[in-house]
Amino acid sequence: MSSISLWNVIAEEKNWHIQQITLDDSIKSLDEISALLPGGAYTTFRTYHHDQVLSLVEHFSRLEETTRLASKPVKIYPSSLRSALRAIIDQLPGGDFRFRITIDLERNPGMIYVSTEPLKITPQSLYENGGAALTYRLERDNPKAKMTRQLETAANIRRQFADEPVNEIITLSEAGLILEGLSSNFFAVKNQTIWTAEDQVLSGTIRNVALDLAQKAGYEIIRQGIPFLDLAQIDEAFITSTSRSILPIVEIDHHPVGSGKPGPVTKKLIFDFNEMLEKELEII
Repeated sequence: MSSISLWNVIAEEKNWHIQQITLDDSIKSLDEISALLPGGAYTTFRTYHHDQVLSLVEHFSRLEETTRLASKPVKIYPSSLRSALRAIIDQLPGGDFRFRITIDLERNPGMIYVSTEPLKITPQSLYENGGAALTYRLERDNPKAKMTRQLETAANIRRQFADEPVNEIITLSEAGLILEGLSSNFFAVKNQTIWTAEDQVLSGTIRNVALDLAQKAGYEIIRQGIPFLDLAQIDEAFITSTSRSILPIVEIDHHPVGSGKPGPVTKKLIFDFNEMLEKELEII
């Protein structure tokens, strides 16, 4: 069967059921699938070794939190939903995937959809040499809620910069603070201190892992977006997301970050993440 797939899922307290929904051959990505679905809460994660995942319970919790923040609370039954996901992955060909769970909050509140696409592996050269980013002024309403309407906003912004060879668009608050990437969390390193926005951004699962690793390594953490005007003085920057893990950013708005190469703090966190990963993975 195709790696691009969409499923209707029933995951109740004591039973679950999946049913595949036929997609047109023109549909090639999770975002294109999401554009077909009713608006609602969503979370996206990746698999490792085909059927293993990291922090799946956190993804379920974030889904519930988003429905509450949207004032349309939906209860997740983790055991049933996990069983449904396992049944879906058993139907997929080999390899790793991105999964997106969407909860309809508009047409049929509480209806669950699961979509999949093959995972696009980030080139190793990006981790070794670092990526580039641009800044864009954007503050989201209800920033802790992960809503599908944000996907359309992000897609529209990316289209504005389609000719720019960048790996992420980083958002700025009206007050001039660095917030987050369109599909990632952002971190700046200045004098061995790590800065990352807290109140106005999504609490990404890999962000939480990176913060835990940074605390264990003894780095000071300031949970506040670093001012845009201070970017010229930072030593390092990186982003986190489920598909890219921890990715160094060595250029912002066409200006080098620090030395223009991945720095020691970022390299250590990448190393620590990779060391931790195999110990924390779980079978769906």
